[in-house]
Amino acid sequence: MIIKEVEGRKILNSRNEEVVEVKIKSDIGNGKGSIGKGASKGKCSVKEFNKPVKDIVSYLNDFKDLDELEIKYFRDLKKVEDVLSKLGGNVVVSAELAILNCFEKPWEFLGGKKIPLPIGNCVGGGKHYRGKSTDIQEFLVYSKAESFFDANFANKRVYGRMKKKLGNKVNDECALVTGKSNLEVLEILSRECEKESLELGFDIKIGLDMAANSLFDRIRYRYSNFSETVKKKILSREKQIEFVNWLIEEYDLIYVEDPLEERDFDGFSEIEGMVVGDDLICTNLERLKKSKGLKGVIVKPNQVGGLIESKKVVDYAKSKGIKCVISHRSGETMDYGISDLGVGWEVGMIKCGITGKERNVKLERLKEIENKFVKKIIKF
Repeated sequence: MIIKEVEGRKILNSRNEEVVEVKIKSDIGNGKGSIGKGASKGKCSVKEFNKPVKDIVSYLNDFKDLDELEIKYFRDLKKVEDVLSKLGGNVVVSAELAILNCFEKPWEFLGGKKIPLPIGNCVGGGKHYRGKSTDIQEFLVYSKAESFFDANFANKRVYGRMKKKLGNKVNDECALVTGKSNLEVLEILSRECEKESLELGFDIKIGLDMAANSLFDRIRYRYSNFSETVKKKILSREKQIEFVNWLIEEYDLIYVEDPLEERDFDGFSEIEGMVVGDDLICTNLERLKKSKGLKGVIVKPNQVGGLIESKKVVDYAKSKGIKCVISHRSGETMDYGISDLGVGWEVGMIKCGITGKERNVKLERLKEIENKFVKKIIKF
C-alpha cells in the first residue's frame, strides 16, 4: 500500500482525556488508529505525547513527510516511527495502527493465523479507582474454553455473578469496585469461578495484577485493605514474596502480574507459577533480556513507542518460552488494533477487560475474526 495523506484529530478516551486519532488515506483504502493511555505506568515507558494534543493534531494535518511512502512489509513501519517519534509513543502507534487498518485483514499482513484467549479484569482497585477499594489493582478471570466465543462468554458470566455479589460500582476499566478487602474478594471470586466452571464444563481460573509499584514505599509493601480482620498490613520484600507464593497456591492462580516493584528483577525469579512482567519490562527488549525467571510479559506498544520494537519483544519472548500478553490501557479508545496484533503476532493471551464499549469493541473484533476467518486458538 502507498500512503496518500495523513490526518489527525482530537478524541476523548474512556477517562475523558484528550488523545490523538490518526487517519491514513492510501491507494488500497483508508484506516484510522488510536491507542489508550495508562494510569499505572512503569518509569521506563516512553512519553505518550511530547506536545499538547491540539498541537500534535495541527502538525499532523500539515504533515507531508509520509505522503507516497510504500508499506510493503512490516519492517517498512520503521520509516513511520523515524519521522513521528518526536511526537510521542501514542502518536507513532496510532499512525501504525491506522496503516494496518488500510488492509482488509491486518492480521494476515502481520503473518498470524491463531486467536489468543481473553483474560478479563473482573474486580478492580488500586490506581484505577479514586476511593475505597482493594489494594490489588486487578482481579482477573481466564476461561480455558475451546473457542474465543466461549471464553469471552464465560468471563462475562463470572462478571455477572460478581456484580450480584458486589454491586454496580465500576472503575475506569468497567471492572467492579468494592470496599471489601483483597482476601475477601479472592474468596468470593474463587467460589463464583468454581460454580461457573461446573456449569459450563471447563475451568475458569483467577489471575491478579498486583501493580506492586503502587504498594511499594521504597522499603516495604503497604496494604490498607488487606483482609476482613486486618486492614493495614506492612510486608518486607521477603514477606511480600512469601505472601504472593501463598496466594498462588491457595487460590490456584493462573497468572500474577507485577507482584513486586519494577526494580526487583531478582525477586521475580522467586515467585512460583506464571509470573508476568509489565512495569518490570515496559515492553523493552533490554529489560526483558535482563529478567530472571519470568514466565510471561505484557506487550503494550505505546510503552516502547512503536510496533517494531514491540514485535522484537514478542519474538524474543517466544524464543525463550516466555508467554506474551497483548494488553489494553485503562484509558482506552474505540480502536481494536490490539486485537489484530494479538492474532497477527499469535500472542498467548489478550488482556482487554470484560465489559464497557471500549473493551467490547476489541472482544467483538476477535469474535468476528474467529467467526469468519480464523478458527485456531492459542491456549496460555
